[in-house]
Amino acid sequence: MSGARRARPRPLIVVSAAVMVAALALAAIPDGVFDFSQDIALGSVAPGGAGHPLGSDALGRDVLGLTLAGARSALIGPVAIALGSMLIGLLLGLPAGYLGGWLDAVVSRYVELTLSLPSLLLAIVVAGVSGGSYWVTVALLVVLFSPWDIRLVRAAARQQRSLPYVEATRLLGLSRRRVLARHLLPNVRSIALTNLFLNLGYALVSMSSLSFLGLGVQPGAADWGRQLADGRTCLYQNPAACLVPAAAIVLVASAANLLGDWLERRLALGVGAQAHDAAGALSRRRRRLARPGSARRGKPDARAALAPADGLAASAVRVRGAAGEIVRSVDLAAPKGATVGVVGESGSGKTLLARAILGLAPENLAASGEVRIGDGRADLASRRAARKLAGGRAVLVPQDPFTSLAPTRRAVDQVADSLPRDEGPPRWFERGKAARLAELPPQADGGRGSASRRAWRRAEALARLAEVGLDPEAARRYPHQLSGGMRQRVAIAAALATRAGVVVADEPTTALDVTTQREILDLLGRLRASRGLAVLLISHDLALIQERSDQVLVMRAGEVLERGPAAAVFAAPSHPYTQALKAATPSLAVRPGDQAPPGGDPAGDRPDGRSAANQAAALAAGRHQLRAVGLTHRFAGAASPALAEVGLTIGEGESVGLVGESGSGKTTLARLLAGLEPVQSGRVEFVADGLARRAGPGDVQLVFQDPYSTLNPSLSVGATLREALGAGGANPTRTAEDLMDLVGLPRSYLVRRPAQLSGGERQRVAIARALGPAPKILICDEATSALDVTVQARVLDLLADLRRQLGLALLFISHNLAVTAQVTERLVVMRHGRLVESGLTAEVLTAPSHPYTRALLAAVPAPLAAAEGLEDLKTEAAKPATAPAGGRNG
Repeated sequence: MSGARRARPRPLIVVSAAVMVAALALAAIPDGVFDFSQDIALGSVAPGGAGHPLGSDALGRDVLGLTLAGARSALIGPVAIALGSMLIGLLLGLPAGYLGGWLDAVVSRYVELTLSLPSLLLAIVVAGVSGGSYWVTVALLVVLFSPWDIRLVRAAARQQRSLPYVEATRLLGLSRRRVLARHLLPNVRSIALTNLFLNLGYALVSMSSLSFLGLGVQPGAADWGRQLADGRTCLYQNPAACLVPAAAIVLVASAANLLGDWLERRLALGVGAQAHDAAGALSRRRRRLARPGSARRGKPDARAALAPADGLAASAVRVRGAAGEIVRSVDLAAPKGATVGVVGESGSGKTLLARAILGLAPENLAASGEVRIGDGRADLASRRAARKLAGGRAVLVPQDPFTSLAPTRRAVDQVADSLPRDEGPPRWFERGKAARLAELPPQADGGRGSASRRAWRRAEALARLAEVGLDPEAARRYPHQLSGGMRQRVAIAAALATRAGVVVADEPTTALDVTTQREILDLLGRLRASRGLAVLLISHDLALIQERSDQVLVMRAGEVLERGPAAAVFAAPSHPYTQALKAATPSLAVRPGDQAPPGGDPAGDRPDGRSAANQAAALAAGRHQLRAVGLTHRFAGAASPALAEVGLTIGEGESVGLVGESGSGKTTLARLLAGLEPVQSGRVEFVADGLARRAGPGDVQLVFQDPYSTLNPSLSVGATLREALGAGGANPTRTAEDLMDLVGLPRSYLVRRPAQLSGGERQRVAIARALGPAPKILICDEATSALDVTVQARVLDLLADLRRQLGLALLFISHNLAVTAQVTERLVVMRHGRLVESGLTAEVLTAPSHPYTRALLAAVPAPLAAAEGLEDLKTEAAKPATAPAGGRNG
């Protein structure tokens, strides 16, 4: 079923569209077609009768004919205002938002100046001075309406320009004009089109108001505003003379506003609808492959275990969409003080299951089943009942706390907002103590008034933040001033403030480095033990689920294929799908054969057999290198530099890993190497045949982290790849079909849009685009962090194959040591903007010399470290350092 079918407009929208079409059709009819003065004596007022159903006005004009004729004057001007305002908004807002600089400053001042003027008063003055000229009034209103369009388009362009798909156009060397016209305009025009309808309604009211005052149209003209003014004098003799034009204005303006609101929602859902079609097809395909039933662990009737004294229990949970069932009769129980893990690849239904249980399933999906939280029970068919049950009892910790935290409120205020509304300070709570704890000045009034309540709530919020390890200084910061781990701590503190007994953690550590990940999970573990929480932990990381969960559910295509104690399930998985997940989980054990550079000796060039001297010789012998020397980079307002005297060389055919925690400077270094950020101090150069120059599209390309924003949603896959091939120009014989073959995707996908692809497929297309200019060096910045283990394994295999086929050099940036171990031959460790250790990957992972490297290894989940006999490595990594603080630095 198509997205359009699912998003069928409501009857009110259909009526609004019909009203708008009819009004515009009347406006298109030339003057003189409707005769509104026939057969009625001039100056007489007559009620409705034969031949004149609405009667006449004070001037003896037929009200029906006058209303039909007045549509032209009433609507032509507003349509011109809305179109002119939209055009100015696109012409000024789009380049200002994308280019910035002096143009943005000039446009911003114009917008501020125009918005500061009293619009209606200015329109009255100008219309009066101009003699009431209709088109002068229209032109003035275009000027007064355009700042709103400029602001919207400029804001959208500023948001889009920082997305990976726009930054990729800079790497391809596309002209600014092409980027504006081909990439930004298609993704901004939906906002402009939506505002067009809203402006049409406002312009109709504005023009009618001026006409009512006698401005903009000549006396006696056929215009709804003028007709309304003339009809006042005969309101009691013939009410229709006044009420009919008023109703026409209200009806058309309301229809325009309703259509604008609907169009905004429709365009926002368009991508999601396409993605849902693709997900539905993928889900059906996966269900045919799954073989649940006999391979499930435990008793045949899993519902027998769904009776925890406290905590969470759900039975027969189903989620159905237009494409069919997405979650199929799932039962689960998370008792008090226990952690239940839900694992599976992307699209398996993990998140939908959790959201359905909490009453948060998307509006276009229907849930059913039963949920019990503590002593409460609710039918999931009623979202309201499920949300009411979950409120105060269960809370969701989302994957990305940055999007769930209000950007304009400080951390302490956000936590205070989560405290129960009906909860106030206890009687023993001292007012002065409240003020001191909340860092507020004490008030003169005592007791338990509103000021005392605010102070108590702030003190409670500070206590919850302290419980998750954040001090008052961090509590006063805004989300953008906090690191990813700190934002996640704020989200957990807000969850604790609700007094909930059940925590649903949906991929809470996916985008975090291993040390921050361990801190967050340790925090959840401590809170679970101290508060007796029931935790539902959702992840695609098997090692994490195995280490942190008591029980585990393995999901695929909306079904639970296997369940049981986490240790038992992962030690000896019985279902083929669980076995495949386990096999796809990367290990810290380096696989030397996969890291040999293209064209190298299968034995002699392995990292575990190559000395540092041989490595340096190999770099010197290469025909080209990407070289960074003494890079120092500081962001405005930052206390310390993001990079400090960083030097790095990537040789021909080499694979280099770059690891470190969030904020260590990895991405900043990647952007400098790719040319996306200006070099403040030091230099970045591409050395080819001994000559140093600035890297171009055919030298270095970048694959971004987020597969969902790395491609232009308005362009097909084929258009994206053909553009990349045209930008490079280094290999004119290669085609888009060739690129699809390189990344292992069907050529039929060339006609698809990104919304019709899975995350792994989008990332493959992003790799294909990066290969279009035939680069010598490919930089992958966390290119697999958002992917599940099976898709991640396929992408890693793809990168290894591309290195062998094309002779690519690779800079692989990740916070996942196990993933890095699979694809790199040399490893560089960063911390606080500095390189603290580097060397052959096998040597760094088996004998780390810097204490920070050992801390990274110590944070790896225990099951992963235990794989292939690496328990000793994890134990040794946790020991104090014996090497100099500088570590290995070769």
